[in-house]
Amino acid sequence: MIQITAILLFSRSFGLIVCCIRIFASIVIFFHGDGITSPCECESCRVLSCVSFPPWADYDKRWWYCGDCGGVQTFGQRDEERNEYVSLEIQCPQGNTIIFSLDGLENDKESLQRDLPTVCRSRCFNQREGST
Repeated sequence: MIQITAILLFSRSFGLIVCCIRIFASIVIFFHGDGITSPCECESCRVLSCVSFPPWADYDKRWWYCGDCGGVQTFGQRDEERNEYVSLEIQCPQGNTIIFSLDGLENDKESLQRDLPTVCRSRCFNQREGST
């Protein structure tokens, strides 16, 4: 009876110690990072660190994405007579540049800023037209 109690006490103590060590290691890794990059550089770590949500929704209907299109840089060519943008040059997260016309798209500044991550995801990762 005393042996069983000792084994139970040891296993509970061991479990508590392992749990505390894991929590401490997680906190160290969390505070060591800069909040932008992943602490590990491998592709599988990146996949594990972010899941687009909800994963069952169509790609363009998700609430957030794991790509870098949120901070993409864009340069617009503006038609001063019509006071609107006529083309965009997007510097994609992979380093390439996409230039495309805005014919048929909303081209005021507010609409472009709102729709830029969606345009980046559709144009940078599905290069079919206007890539340089």
